[in-house]
Amino acid sequence: MQDRTRFLQLWGAHILEQEKDGSKLLATTANLYKFLDYFESYIQGSLFGAVAIAEVEGKAVGVCMGGEFASPDTWDTTLGKLANVWGVYIEPSHRGKGLGVKLFAFISERGRELGFDAVETYVRVDNEHGQRVAKAFGTQVYIQQHIAPLYGNEIMSNDLAQAALSREG
Repeated sequence: MQDRTRFLQLWGAHILEQEKDGSKLLATTANLYKFLDYFESYIQGSLFGAVAIAEVEGKAVGVCMGGEFASPDTWDTTLGKLANVWGVYIEPSHRGKGLGVKLFAFISERGRELGFDAVETYVRVDNEHGQRVAKAFGTQVYIQQHIAPLYGNEIMSNDLAQAALSREG
């Protein structure tokens, strides 16, 4: 299956770039085949979602995937049925040419066709290209995600945590 191979190559490059930049979240090589499961579920129609692959001169240079989570429940929010855009990846030599926006637009329109009312996506604060794509669609930051590892002594070793722990009441 050609699309499967192209997806794995592009999503693998996306994940490697995320790891190189310090990501310790979903986008890690340990999760590559879990993303492949979503890809195949969306393609086969067992989950509502879509995958878009951008080509330039016959070469796959970008990918975007979005849709529902693999769960028996749909996520209904005050915005309606919520889809998740798992990520947008464009090969570095093709960035800044509008491909990410085009992929996001395709996935958003496909989401609307599948009955979704809103889309959420996560973009790291240091990902300038991803921030531009998200802002092009008028997304609004409504929550900040804060992550602290639970191994070692890092989580409660800072001065603010120690001061709060020492307060009475």
